[in-house]
Amino acid sequence: MRKFRPTQRASEIIKRGTDAKSSVPFPQGALHERSSFVSRESVISALQKDDSAHLTPPEVRRRHSVCFTGHRQLDPQALPQITLRLDAVLEACYLKGFREFLCGGALGFDVLCGERVLHLKNRHSDVRLIMVLPCSSQSIRWTEADCQRYERLIYVADETRVLSPAYYSGCMMVRNRHMVDHSDLCICLMEKLKGGTVSTVAYALQSGIPVLNIAMAQACATFVKNAAPPV
Repeated sequence: MRKFRPTQRASEIIKRGTDAKSSVPFPQGALHERSSFVSRESVISALQKDDSAHLTPPEVRRRHSVCFTGHRQLDPQALPQITLRLDAVLEACYLKGFREFLCGGALGFDVLCGERVLHLKNRHSDVRLIMVLPCSSQSIRWTEADCQRYERLIYVADETRVLSPAYYSGCMMVRNRHMVDHSDLCICLMEKLKGGTVSTVAYALQSGIPVLNIAMAQACATFVKNAAPPV
């Protein structure tokens, strides 16, 4: 299949948002080792808690921000249910006081989240979509269809941050940690305990950031219920 390179307009947008290469510290400890060394039990246990009860109240929250992380391959049969659950959670986030949503723009769950944030923004004009790109060439090997979805998010985002002008080993991890470091809640889609998603979730948990897994229906239902205004 023919690969697609970013259009000139997209390249200009990316250049305007380019910052110096981020230097996020790499703390020591088991949760910061390779994903194969992350304790499966500790991650599962943390995600099974009702983290919504531990969120800082909106009036004292520093950033009102949410970040996303998830798998790049989504099950087409599960996608409708995932989308419905994600929409409900995003609306609940708005009711809880969250206004900024940080999206890394990766294939799969990231792009889906960016698109659903735009859907939320249609109902609430004060919602802000912030694209956080690891490098300016993130989409260089993507298909044309994937690039078109990606570029649309860049066009309509309220802000685009490009953390490096060029790809380098580790830039994806730096992007993920930048989003966690600038968020108060991490929404993930984690159905397997390997790869960048579990590493980002582990980093968020050790940083004291609540994590809500869209794959866990009951946890999402509780989060949405707790956000509903009293009758």
